[in-house]
Amino acid sequence: MGILYTRDVDGPALLGVWEITENSAELLSGLHLSQPEMELYMTFRTETRRLQWLAYRRLLRELAGPGNYTIHYDEAGKPFLSGLSRHISVTHTGNFAGVILSTKVRVGIDMEQVRPRIEKVKEKFLSEDEISSIPDRFNLDYLTLAWCAKEALYKMYGYRTMDFRDNMK
Repeated sequence: MGILYTRDVDGPALLGVWEITENSAELLSGLHLSQPEMELYMTFRTETRRLQWLAYRRLLRELAGPGNYTIHYDEAGKPFLSGLSRHISVTHTGNFAGVILSTKVRVGIDMEQVRPRIEKVKEKFLSEDEISSIPDRFNLDYLTLAWCAKEALYKMYGYRTMDFRDNMK
């Protein structure tokens, strides 16, 4: 399918979501991976992970246009671009991949599928006050939204020591 959604966010940022309906060969056909990128790609054990990785690279090409730039990762795992002066954050879940690019500010993005398993880990990322403020009838939706918001902030700042419960409210 390709690009499902794009949106300008406050002027300097562009957000996009890709719905993955292609196979690996179709996604690869629109990319020119370097040798290190191809080696990294080959380390992914599942087809789902390969598709997500390829999809956000295809989405980046669609959002940023053609050029000689590459995604790299810093010591904290935060992606950055060489050859293109923009901040970047990426996400993927299920059959979707997302990218946000900004010319001026650091950015973070996350998306997750709503699943009951988030109930089991809520104490790891929410304070007691945050948990008690969630209406029962929207529990899974609110938990997922809170996780995504905090994960996006974590990605934006890129500090491994940031604690979801204690450093983000």
